[in-house]
Amino acid sequence: MGPARRRSEPLRTEARPGEPEPGRKKKAGRFWCDDLDCGEGLETPDGFYSTHAFTDKAIAFVEEASAREAPYLLYLSYTAPNDPLHAPAETVARFVGDYDKGWAPVAEARYKRQVALVDPQAPRRPHLWRSWASLSAAERENQTARMEIYAAMIAELDAGVRRLLDALEQQGTLDSTLIIFASDNGASAELVLENSEEIGAEYPVGSVGRWTSLGPDWAEVGNTPFRFYKNDSYEGGTSDPFLVRWPDGMEETGRTAFMLSHLLDIHPTLIDVASSESAPGLRGMSLLPLIRGESLPPRAQPLFNQWQDNRAVWDGNWKLVARDDGPWALYNIADDPHETEDLSDEHPEVAERLAAAYDSWFESVLPAEE
Repeated sequence: MGPARRRSEPLRTEARPGEPEPGRKKKAGRFWCDDLDCGEGLETPDGFYSTHAFTDKAIAFVEEASAREAPYLLYLSYTAPNDPLHAPAETVARFVGDYDKGWAPVAEARYKRQVALVDPQAPRRPHLWRSWASLSAAERENQTARMEIYAAMIAELDAGVRRLLDALEQQGTLDSTLIIFASDNGASAELVLENSEEIGAEYPVGSVGRWTSLGPDWAEVGNTPFRFYKNDSYEGGTSDPFLVRWPDGMEETGRTAFMLSHLLDIHPTLIDVASSESAPGLRGMSLLPLIRGESLPPRAQPLFNQWQDNRAVWDGNWKLVARDDGPWALYNIADDPHETEDLSDEHPEVAERLAAAYDSWFESVLPAEE
């Protein structure tokens, strides 16, 4: 593919008939691309919804590739459920009333459904969300609306994935296609504010004129039972779904594996799937043996993470983590997956070893001085 082409005239970000101007961080609008045709701003027809558009493009791509009987790689990166929160009204209507009881009952119900995936005996930290009863009726309605829209966005994403799977099935390639579904981070506690209010706060929550965010209370519910949120190096920011479907390449389907993996592992995995020879020098480790029902060796090196002022090191069952440029804390995530007890004083030698490993890694990835 050649380089992206920019339009000679910038697109205009303006209201469609009957709507306010879109709530946005950048008044000119962000750059967006349709294939190689890129522009700044937004011009969309009535009824446009990005999740639908991404799905339509993906289906057209696989249909074209199947017609050529050519192997292909599709990377489908939905923007949902990132904010601003928007969803079709008919989808939002499916969730009206589901969150009226507030944060605590929803989080507890979710936790009870997770007992097959989490250790119910593992310690849990105290919650950080506010008292639902302390909110005014208007505030409760505002918060409930956010979660209804957020749920609708995820429902639309799920429906998009289903449409893509149906298209693969119609092509007769569903079971022979390796499908990996993953997320990039945990639920977001970010609030996008302008003069201490959400952008477009004069418009209703979820409307096109308002930049509506989920907020920290619902984000904590979304990350149940993990600690903190997107942008953090605690598990609430870094522990994400990783689902693999490939019936023709698996000895057994329906398995759950408990292990430490990383997006870095996708590259060597795909290389192994596509080639009989592994490419040397790749970061990460191939998960193909695990997909085929075999065991994996321990990771040869720790995993490192740094984002903004947050950082972490994973090494076996140990995790060293720091938040907002604060001091390191050490957790045994096998025994304490929700990061409730800092063991750095009890195991100073482990904390010092992992901190030194982090410093060495960070120095190695800094850009070279000119």
